[in-house]
Amino acid sequence: MKTAYRIALGLIVALSAMLSNLSAEPPRNNRDSAAAPQKTLEVSSKIDRVTVYPDRALVTREVKTGNLVKGVYEVQVKDLPMPLQNESVRVTSSDPDNLKVIGLDIKTYQLERPPEDKIRALQDQLQQLQDALRVIDDNTRLLQAEREYLNAVKDAFLRAATQPSASGKEGTLEPRLAVKDYEEMLKYYTGKLRTNTEATMKEDLNRRETNKKIALVSNELSKLGIYQNTIPQKKSVKVNIEVLKDGDYGLALSYINFGVNWQASYDIRVFTEAKEMELIAYGVVTQNSGEDWLNASLSFSTARPALQGWLPELPPCYVNLPHNVEVMGKYNDLKREQSTLSQKDINYQVLLSNDGAQNSVVPARPPAPETTLGLGGTTIRTDLDKMMLNQYLPSDVASSFSSVVFHTPKRVDILSDGAPHRTSLWTNKLPVRFEYISTPKISPYVYLRALGTNKLATPILHGTINVFMGSDFIGSSQTASILPDEEFELTLTVDENLRVKRKLEEKEEKGPGFFGSSKHITYSFIIELENYKKENSIVTLVDQIPVSQNENITVELGQCSEQPVEKGKDGKLKWKFDLKPKETKKLTFTFTVSLPKNYDPAFYNETFTQDQGIQQLKMKKY
Repeated sequence: MKTAYRIALGLIVALSAMLSNLSAEPPRNNRDSAAAPQKTLEVSSKIDRVTVYPDRALVTREVKTGNLVKGVYEVQVKDLPMPLQNESVRVTSSDPDNLKVIGLDIKTYQLERPPEDKIRALQDQLQQLQDALRVIDDNTRLLQAEREYLNAVKDAFLRAATQPSASGKEGTLEPRLAVKDYEEMLKYYTGKLRTNTEATMKEDLNRRETNKKIALVSNELSKLGIYQNTIPQKKSVKVNIEVLKDGDYGLALSYINFGVNWQASYDIRVFTEAKEMELIAYGVVTQNSGEDWLNASLSFSTARPALQGWLPELPPCYVNLPHNVEVMGKYNDLKREQSTLSQKDINYQVLLSNDGAQNSVVPARPPAPETTLGLGGTTIRTDLDKMMLNQYLPSDVASSFSSVVFHTPKRVDILSDGAPHRTSLWTNKLPVRFEYISTPKISPYVYLRALGTNKLATPILHGTINVFMGSDFIGSSQTASILPDEEFELTLTVDENLRVKRKLEEKEEKGPGFFGSSKHITYSFIIELENYKKENSIVTLVDQIPVSQNENITVELGQCSEQPVEKGKDGKLKWKFDLKPKETKKLTFTFTVSLPKNYDPAFYNETFTQDQGIQQLKMKKY
């Protein structure tokens, strides 16, 4: 019986041991499927390409991870600029089938010193200058104490010199020192004072120069977005990836960064004999985004990402008599301010203003698809929604056509220094015809202008132009936006070899007569145009006659030595002359203003209603 009990007890113990071993050691297939521990990689990155928008930039960095074996990793990318927009950060894999991006996190961390060599050098220079300034202040205080000591010695000497002598009578002062003692003291005092004054002036000059240097260095740091007593900060991105197959991989890290803007600029070379102009386009970018774009592929876009999104809802517009107007919504304040705002101002705010559209903030939308045209690396966006929103964009460029992207022909370096950097985009020639134009009433010069049609597949953007006649620089100007196939008139520069003068030759007033109620005032002008060039010059002259804004006033164009080729409803008159070399042309014209006899005409460069015109006439009443 005991033997059977022992056998049963042994079996129970053995079975318990087997079960214990099974629970302590998982099956082999479960061990193999357990997740491997996550590895951390701290990698470097470099900027590969940048797309510059009018107020920001899309930066794309290359991240090299190297050879990776199958597993899960945390990739850390540091030294990213503070202005980058966290919500815009995107990471893509070079091989999406074998490397998966499964998450990312963005952190801000502080540094003891900025990592950029230039910033560190400027901060060291600033610290040295500030230390030098403290030394100058200390020296100035020592010199001031020395001056006070010299004055105290002088006063003590004079008091001691005029003390009563032991043999002197009461109430009388007798000198105790000889003239020689006074001379020696004077020589000592003036010598020390002169040395002290020269040293003080030297320290003042040093302080002035040091303050100038401090201001210059501080200004350089502010251009880089670094201000005094600020703790340097950077951002880092942690990217979680899963490698499904051993291999050498890379990542593309992109984000929106601020502190960037650009504008178009052009060099125009004029060839009058060939009747063409060479147009060289540049993108001028200024940035202090906190990162240098070194050896980067650069693109310039006219799109405004912040304005792409939902279409603003147009509120109703009402019209009524002025005394019944109830201003609603955002214009309630206008009603309370009617004592200071005219009806014209209210009309502008309610009917004409587009401030609401310009100031509205709409959510960002992913970039639209782009279609590249075969014209020197130019891309035009064809997003229908963007085109529909163009009417609400404040830029005349964006509101005239879908956004355009220009690519630089080679990689460039753009430093984050707040200075303008000019990058060549493309060069083309356009056939044009050259004419001269002058408006002598407002400018005593004759201007050269080019007339033609934009035959390029891309628009000419609003920007500055530098005009060259051959290889000689002759002036600067501005150009508005010019669409493809749009005609343009481009004012280039002043031509000093054409001269124009305008003067009022005569003012004649005729009364209404015995039974009349209106008087007539005739103004006679003479314009003299001279050609000192060696070739014929076609010149367009522009002048005007006033336009009546009152039913009691009439204006009639009188005699002209030559009839204008164009008469506008706005009163503008245009003449065109083909001047031979050394030729002088004189143009005379008159206009007559008829108005009630008790009033004088009031001329203005703005439009008035009839009631306002009558009010102005009453103000001019005798």
